[in-house]
Amino acid sequence: MWIVLVLLLALGAGLWVAWQRGLLGEAALPGPLASLQEHLRREGIDTHAAVVRRGPWEGVRLQARFQRVGDRERSFFVVWFESPTLAQKQRDRLLRAPSPSHPQVRGELLLYLTDWPADDPATRQVIDAFQRWPG
Repeated sequence: MWIVLVLLLALGAGLWVAWQRGLLGEAALPGPLASLQEHLRREGIDTHAAVVRRGPWEGVRLQARFQRVGDRERSFFVVWFESPTLAQKQRDRLLRAPSPSHPQVRGELLLYLTDWPADDPATRQVIDAFQRWPG
């Protein structure tokens, strides 16, 4: 009896770890990244999202890659910084970069869309939804 219980607990713990690491579907995003993903869904932008390796920028807590459901070619990134000041500082750097990424800041979050055309309605939809996010 105890052996079965221990095996079930070990199996459950293993499945939980695999799910958290993205091996069994998408792991839930933490904190404001999860809130933003839910907001985007309510705005009509369904996404797959996952935490990705942090960039080398100062004060990054987490970075997530978002991909619209059905759009396999483009994704956008949201970086969660330790402070709004650090998020704004990185936005200013991105604005000076040669590649347009349409960086936007809401509190501690920085959105950037690499290689999304400025005149594409989907670009505007993502930016507008991000700006309406209540944080």
